[in-house]
Amino acid sequence: FTYRYVTSVLDDARVFANHAKKKTIDLDDVRLAVQMQLEKSFTSPPPREVLLELARVKNVNPLPLIKPHCGLRLPP
Repeated sequence: FTYRYVTSVLDDARVFANHAKKKTIDLDDVRLAVQMQLEKSFTSPPPREVLLELARVKNVNPLPLIKPHCGLRLPP
């Protein structure tokens, strides 16, 4: 994981430096590459308030009642 991550960041930093017509990679290129990798690879979960609102909307409708003789009949 670490080797792939570092090589990917350095490859992206090299692309950014080439795009800026620089001969060497500087700290700003690496910072931008790390930021892009974080946005692409590691996502954060939605805020708790958003999840609570989604749960509230979803749980407004009650579940249907279970029929007494629905499905496989098991012995008592």
